[in-house]
Amino acid sequence: MKKVAILILNYNGYKKLGSYFFRCIESAKNIKYPADIYLIDNASTDKSIDIIERFDVNLISHDKNYGFVGGFNLAIKKIFQYKMYEFLVLMNNDYIITNNECVSDMINFFDKNKKVISLQCINSKENKKDISDVSGFIDIYFNPIIRFAGYKIFEYPDKLSYVSFNVGAFFALDVKKLVSIGRFPQVFEPYYYWDAEDLEVGFSFWSNGYYCAVLPIEGGIHLEEGTLKRKSFSRQYLISRNRVFCHRKIWKKKPLNSSLKVSLLRNLFFELKFKRKERIRGIFDGLTKDFFYKFNGEYYPLLITPDFKDILNHLLVMRRWMKQIEILSTSFITDNEIKESNLPFLINIKRIAKK
Repeated sequence: MKKVAILILNYNGYKKLGSYFFRCIESAKNIKYPADIYLIDNASTDKSIDIIERFDVNLISHDKNYGFVGGFNLAIKKIFQYKMYEFLVLMNNDYIITNNECVSDMINFFDKNKKVISLQCINSKENKKDISDVSGFIDIYFNPIIRFAGYKIFEYPDKLSYVSFNVGAFFALDVKKLVSIGRFPQVFEPYYYWDAEDLEVGFSFWSNGYYCAVLPIEGGIHLEEGTLKRKSFSRQYLISRNRVFCHRKIWKKKPLNSSLKVSLLRNLFFELKFKRKERIRGIFDGLTKDFFYKFNGEYYPLLITPDFKDILNHLLVMRRWMKQIEILSTSFITDNEIKESNLPFLINIKRIAKK
């Protein structure tokens, strides 16, 4: 039995991506590791299904567009009703694997490291020279800090880093560990639909004592086609609401409970200042609506935190914190930083900034 299933999520990939859609499927088929490939279609209205049927892959067709979260959750449930795998590789239709040994490298890493539950490689831009992302950190304001974006691939140091979350475009998961923390077969928070789902699931892993990590090897090209345009009302609303959900899941946890609430007030203050209606509505709904998963783990997720007095200063002036974020974008968190943390898994910004 094959250990790995690669799941590619699609909605109108042929119309939006053209030949890149072909290359996405072909790249998954060409990896140097035995894997079953599943193409999950979110009720495409273009010719995607006709294209998919030309390839020797398993097709799972949904009756409507369930978004990133529902598309993967429903597919995983269907697949595991009749077949079992040890590892999942989740992949967007705008991703092309260029390193056909990266899946093998990730599985070998899982076999040797019992703490890591989620893993990705270096994602590059279309020119194959510049970095798109290498996962990211989350600060106390729940801003995702994408690492090494725009840097050259050769500039990325050859060392492992732990991260708050792995980017949803292409990453691998250890199924046995997912089951052990109750995040299977619904891996993602069902109420999220799209955006910040990778943040939330990373938080859940860390709160249960499992790590997200990045291997210092190339994975492939992330085209970032943007099914939901980043400036659209829906996208901005979901970004705002879903991050507040993350706030609420951990803000009662001491000693960071006061800091988290102040940071949320700071976010609301700036949205009101700039009159971003979609984000204000997102914050309100995030505070009032229900969510599915709670964080019942022993630990905090991997958060980058300032001192509480600095959080109060940030209510008025964010310039200093933004400079510190620039440092974080090229930082690494290793076993040393994890061990030095007084409260797992909170990492004070000063500890990183000194390095």
